[in-house]
Amino acid sequence: MHKESAFEGLPLRLNHLIVAALVLLTALAWLQIFRGSSAPVFGLHHVHHIHLNLGPSHTAPHSWNLQYLRVVFLMWVVMAIAMMLPTAAPAILSFADIARAGTRKETTTGRVAAFVFGYLLVWWGFGVLATVAQWRLTMAGLYLSAFRVERPLLGGAVLIGAGLYQFSTLKDACLRQCRSPMAFFLAHWRDGAHGAVYLGLRHGIDCVGCCWALMVLMLFSGTMSISWTAGLGALMLTEKIAPAGRTIARVAGVALVVCGGALLASGLFRGGVA
Repeated sequence: MHKESAFEGLPLRLNHLIVAALVLLTALAWLQIFRGSSAPVFGLHHVHHIHLNLGPSHTAPHSWNLQYLRVVFLMWVVMAIAMMLPTAAPAILSFADIARAGTRKETTTGRVAAFVFGYLLVWWGFGVLATVAQWRLTMAGLYLSAFRVERPLLGGAVLIGAGLYQFSTLKDACLRQCRSPMAFFLAHWRDGAHGAVYLGLRHGIDCVGCCWALMVLMLFSGTMSISWTAGLGALMLTEKIAPAGRTIARVAGVALVVCGGALLASGLFRGGVA
């Protein structure tokens, strides 16, 4: 009887531990974004300086070598943690609840860590693609200039594309999975540590499918821009956890299309270039 009572508070304590870990990781990522300087936990160096100076008059850094690519990739890792980890909190806690009910309590923490690893692994893969895209855009002189007056047609097209994706069937399907984590786990559950990684990967893919178009805006607005990072992060979090999240996603889509149309119109009337 006494042994049972010792485990009574374990679910609550474990959930508190998970929430504390998520808050700590997210806070460290946001601290790195705000500081924009080197931090031992991420190993970034002068990221803020680099990306604030990649405007139209600085079409490329002095050298896109492996070291620079590593820095840019780590920057995307930081942004994935800052923006996406909070949106995954409901799924992580739901996973912990199911794992705790179906396995020995002492193994639950490791399986939760495996699930989070699988989830972040997908976003790290997205970071690799984003790093390559950023490299090519920078070399083409397009990075960080699409939403400025120099390239209104490109910026307008990007905003309209992201806005229209908010109404797509794929967006709806992925958002439904993200908004109903318990239903997702009941449909795709796998046991063991490997199953936890699989579920993290599967949920991460749904999350990328839900948010990739909004994340693409970061490529054209300036990665590690605090205002864009905070605004898009708040939007993606609201889409996934608010009762009217699907409606909010569509309202955001309308706003993006309207802003993109206005930018296109300004370029056309003023004879702007792409």
